[in-house]
Amino acid sequence: MTGNKLENISQKELIHTLPNTRVEIHSGPLPPPEILENYNNILPGSAEHIIKMAETQQLHRHTLETKTVFIETIKLFIEPLAIICSTVCFSIPTILGFISIWKGFEVTGFITSLVGPCWYRNSFSNLVSKKFQKVN
Repeated sequence: MTGNKLENISQKELIHTLPNTRVEIHSGPLPPPEILENYNNILPGSAEHIIKMAETQQLHRHTLETKTVFIETIKLFIEPLAIICSTVCFSIPTILGFISIWKGFEVTGFITSLVGPCWYRNSFSNLVSKKFQKVN
């Protein structure tokens, strides 16, 4: 005797002794046709109503996805443009400030050269705070 009781039982006996379990899995916006038919038997017209609800939900979902894709596409073009514009806006006062200092206008050149970095820092901190507010 090996101690394993399953070795002594034939395959036929084993099949008859194991419990029979049936599992059905359904995934999707609509229930299976049999269930829809049962709904319709209980309340006439309910199957059509359920199908209409699924169609409405699908249309709503497609509309949201289309808007999201459109906004993300616009962002792909606007964000690099915003970076270029802010770099130019940062660079021009700084360059003009250095030119003013080089020409002998030290105070004016110093103040002008600070305008670009201050403006850039202020714009960046506003952008970060807006993104932080969206998260919260």
